[in-house]
Amino acid sequence: MTLRDTLRYTLRDTLRDLKWRDVYCDFYIPTGKVYIEYWGYENDQKYLARKEKKIDIYKKYGFNLIELNDEDVQNLDDLLPKMLLKYGVQAY
Repeated sequence: MTLRDTLRYTLRDTLRDLKWRDVYCDFYIPTGKVYIEYWGYENDQKYLARKEKKIDIYKKYGFNLIELNDEDVQNLDDLLPKMLLKYGVQAY
């Protein structure tokens, strides 16, 4: 059984509770209201500027955020359930 089999999520959703249609998260877990961002273009200056803007938005509004990078994705089935538990979401 994988995380995908056990979690309800949306892909590329707008940030909820805000009327911004141009700001998207990579994943949203309704249970726990958790946003998940995968930061994958760390060598692109435009991307990094947008990343900082998004992080500021998450902090400003107190949104639950899990940030993932390339290393995390390699071990996602072990790491993500632990990260989700911080917000009361059980993956398995």
